[in-house]
Amino acid sequence: MMFGLFRKKKSEQQSNESVDMNNVRVFYDGEVICGDYDVNNPDDYPFHNLFPHGKGKITYMEGETIVEQYEGKFKGGQYHGLGVLVDRNGKVFEGKFRSGKIFN
Repeated sequence: MMFGLFRKKKSEQQSNESVDMNNVRVFYDGEVICGDYDVNNPDDYPFHNLFPHGKGKITYMEGETIVEQYEGKFKGGQYHGLGVLVDRNGKVFEGKFRSGKIFN
């Protein structure tokens, strides 16, 4: 999970401390990659780890509250490329991301 990416110092934190990780649901729409899938023998391992890869949109929700939402490019499950990130307070971060971090 990516939220907390722009976490402030402990004394300045507010919203991320109140997130109950057991109640966070993840919704994703977009392209994925699977590192453990063998196209020559797909029945070898029936359960696969899928990671966002390419273009997509991911939303983390706690109840009816959006904790974090990102739309843009992914690489191996990380925000990577051009994208828009919105935190739970509605603050928008737009730009280029690399390995889950924004670069201005």
